[in-house]
Amino acid sequence: MATNFRSSTQPFLVRRKDENNGVPILEIVTVNAAPILDRENYVTATYTLRDGEDGPIIWRQPGRIRGRGNSTWTMPKKPWKVKLDNAVPFLGIAASKDWALLANYIDPSKIRNQLAFEMSGHTDLPWAPHTHNVEVYLNGAYQGLYGFTESVEVDPARVNVTKMKATDISGAALTGGYVMEVDTRLEENGEVGWRTRLNVPIIFDIPDGLVPEQYAYMRDYTQVAEDALYADDFATTGAWKTYFDVDSWIDWYLLTELTANNDAGFGASVKITKPRGGNLHLGPAWDYDASFGITFYIPHPSDEWWIRVGATWIARMLEDPSFVTRMKERWVPFRDSLLDPDNSIFDWIEERSELVSEARARDHAHWGVQNSGAPDPKIFLQERIAWMDSEFTNGYEDTTPPAAPTNFVQESSTATTVSFSWDEMPGAVGYRIRRNGTIVAQVAYPYAIPMDSTTVVVDPTGTFTIQSRDATGNWSAEQGL
Repeated sequence: MATNFRSSTQPFLVRRKDENNGVPILEIVTVNAAPILDRENYVTATYTLRDGEDGPIIWRQPGRIRGRGNSTWTMPKKPWKVKLDNAVPFLGIAASKDWALLANYIDPSKIRNQLAFEMSGHTDLPWAPHTHNVEVYLNGAYQGLYGFTESVEVDPARVNVTKMKATDISGAALTGGYVMEVDTRLEENGEVGWRTRLNVPIIFDIPDGLVPEQYAYMRDYTQVAEDALYADDFATTGAWKTYFDVDSWIDWYLLTELTANNDAGFGASVKITKPRGGNLHLGPAWDYDASFGITFYIPHPSDEWWIRVGATWIARMLEDPSFVTRMKERWVPFRDSLLDPDNSIFDWIEERSELVSEARARDHAHWGVQNSGAPDPKIFLQERIAWMDSEFTNGYEDTTPPAAPTNFVQESSTATTVSFSWDEMPGAVGYRIRRNGTIVAQVAYPYAIPMDSTTVVVDPTGTFTIQSRDATGNWSAEQGL
C-alpha cells in the first residue's frame, strides 16, 4: 500500500499575519567581509534580524551562506542559500537549518513566488514553502527586498517522506523517499540524473543519487511509469495510474496552469516526490518568479494554455478522459477557495503588496524595474480564473485538429538512432513521432526551439509517422515518410 504523506501541521500564510508591521531588516555579516563568490563554497556569516532600521534585534543566528539558483544566479541581484548552525524557527515558521533567500529580481511585484506558495495552500498538496519578506544588507551594503524562504528539504514540517540512508539499497527501503526535479540543464550543470526514453530530464535532489542502487531504482521506475503513460491503451486500462498519484498531479497542474509558470512546462524546477512504498507525486510547488504573465520566451496572455502545450507527462494525462473529469471536479473547490469572499486570494494580494510597497520602491531604486510591462498579478489572476473557468465549463469547445506536418523526411540514421526533419506548422505547439504505432519521441517546448527536427534513439527500421498538436490538445492526422 502506498504511503500517505498528505499531512502538514504547518499553517499556510493565508491563515496568519506577519508578526511585524512592515518589512524587517536582515543584516548579514560575513567573516572578514568575505564576498559570496559561487554556489559551491559557503562563507561563514552571522544573521541578525531587526524590527526596522536601527530597531531592536528580533532574531540572531550564526551560520553560513553561498550562492544558489540557476538562471537567477546569473542576474545582478543574487539569490543565496542559508545554512544556519542550529535548527531554529524564523518568525513563526518551523525550525530548520536550511533556508533560501530568494531575490525575485525579475518580478516587479516582488510577491509572485509568495503568491504561488500561498495558492498552493488552497490545494491538497501537502506542503508549500513559507516565506517572509526582508530587506537585506550584506556587510553593510543594501541588497534589496528578499524572501526568506523554506527550502525544499525532507523534514516532517516540509517534504514529509522517509529520509533515506546510503544503506537503503534493497527491499521496501529502496523505494523511497526521493525528491527529484525535472531540469533541462541536466548535462549543462553536470547533475546526477538521466533522460527518459521521451527525453524528460530528471535529476536527484534528495538523496544525491550517488548510491548506484538508488540511482538505478529511480531511473528504472520513472521509465516504467512513462512507458505505462504512453502505452496506446493507457486511457482504457488506466494502468498508468499505478505509477502516478493522480490527485497531486491534478492539483499541481491546476495551480501551475493558473499561474502560467514559465518553468513548469517540464523545463526546470518541477519537483517530483516518491514516498517509501508509494508512487510519483508531483510537487511541492517551487520557483514562480517567472509567472502570472512573466516569461523568458513567449509573451503569455491570460487566455491561452501554458502547461498543457509542452512536452509534459501532464499533457499526455490530459488525453485520458477520466483524468480530465477528475481535474474538472477538483477545479471547482480550488477556484471557490481562491474566490472566498471572506478570505479571497485577491485580498491577500492587496495586503501583501501594500506590506512590501515601501521596501519594493527602495529595491526598484537600487536595481531598476525588471519586466516593467508585466501585468499586475491580481489582474492577471482575475482574468485567468475567469478564462479557465469558462474553458472547463464549456468542455474545451475547440476540437478541430491541426494540419498534419509536411515534408516529414528521414535525414540520417545509425544502428541505434534516426534523425528526422519536417516543416513547422502554423499554430502547432508540439509534435510526436511513432515507430510501428508506438510513440518514440515528442518534440515541444522547452526541449526544442525551433521544433522542426529531432534525433530519436531507437531502432531505425520500421514505419515512422508524425503528428502535430495545437494549444488545446488536439492532434493532427498521422503523416508518414
